[in-house]
Amino acid sequence: LKENTADEDLQEDLIELQMSEGLYDDAIATAEALLTVTKDPYQAVVRQLKIGDIRQRSGKRDLALDAYDLALAKVGNGTWLEKEIFAQIDQVFRREDDIAGLKEHFVKLKETHSGRIGIQRKLVDILAELGEKEAATAAFAEILTLTPGDRAIREDYVDTLAQMELTDKAAEQLEALIALYPEDGELLIKL
Repeated sequence: LKENTADEDLQEDLIELQMSEGLYDDAIATAEALLTVTKDPYQAVVRQLKIGDIRQRSGKRDLALDAYDLALAKVGNGTWLEKEIFAQIDQVFRREDDIAGLKEHFVKLKETHSGRIGIQRKLVDILAELGEKEAATAAFAEILTLTPGDRAIREDYVDTLAQMELTDKAAEQLEALIALYPEDGELLIKL
């Protein structure tokens, strides 16, 4: 590697070898060095995620979350990378059965990345899981104001209301959708 400093594949192989040997601090240092020379934005995000994964494996939860949060700032709304980052963050907290901590983390992310629908949508799911129906409904109402006219999100809202057993509100929203799309028979069946 010293002779071939520009060989990124070799650096990635070294990271894997260090991880397999349990040399997590060395793997993190190598991964961070690789990240500093990475020019491709996509590869930079993937390598940032790798740093988070190594930190998570080595028991450095807060540093892993920092790495995931940095990666999130570099990806677009609704991308598969955004969803992957959410999954990694979710895994960190669920590993310790800390759903309340997961909620707090997504509340902070929402404040940092205001208007980012994916974060808000994930927060709705967490609130619903915690049984905080009013907060989940309010959070979803906020999403609806940010995405007026988005049928898929409105249908998702109906499904979320139904899952939380708020059938009256779900029926009300379905009736509004039927008024907008009277030719769609599936909405009637769903109602």
